[in-house]
Amino acid sequence: MADASTRRGWYTQAVSIFDALDRQRPLLTLALTLALPMVGSACVEVAGEDEGETGEAGEAGEAGEAGATGQVPCTENNQCPDDMVCVADGDCLSPFGLNYQVRVSAAYVDFTKDGGAAWDPLGGDPDPFWTLTVDGVEVFESEPVDNETTAMWGGGALVEIQSDTEIGIRIEDNDANFHDPIESVTWPGLPASILHEGRYGGTGTNAEYLVEFILVD
Repeated sequence: MADASTRRGWYTQAVSIFDALDRQRPLLTLALTLALPMVGSACVEVAGEDEGETGEAGEAGEAGEAGATGQVPCTENNQCPDDMVCVADGDCLSPFGLNYQVRVSAAYVDFTKDGGAAWDPLGGDPDPFWTLTVDGVEVFESEPVDNETTAMWGGGALVEIQSDTEIGIRIEDNDANFHDPIESVTWPGLPASILHEGRYGGTGTNAEYLVEFILVD
């Protein structure tokens, strides 16, 4: 191990070297300032040539991917126009004539009915459940969630949705004698934009809720 005097000598030499470099910094900075535009120009020219070649290759690759459909394959709906959906083979198609799992996935119900009355005759939180109708026919009813203002469900029903398919959703409070209505919505024909989004968020006087349309293909 070097003794203290030797280390001090190394330190002194190092300081001298750094001082010398520091004195040369303005000259180095000036040299770099003058040289960089020329280097940058050369890089831009080379990069331009490379980008041109890459662009041609990219166009050829996209053309190859497009294939018979004439488009680059999609992987999700947001890569398609707002009135189309992405199907399993990578095509953007009309959302109609396809199968969807339809469900209410969540509802957030107010503690009391609109107007302040309790949901149950003896007081207490609601017992929400939901039903689905297709062209006026009830096709699904969920299990109730007992004594909860926040309800979540899985499941749902598989529905082939055409442009004129009527979809109806009702959310109600499950009671022995009468089911208090919470919220409802009916579409005489679903907008393509909702199927593109895959969901619909509703807000009413008694609750907020989320309806999902999950493409099954």
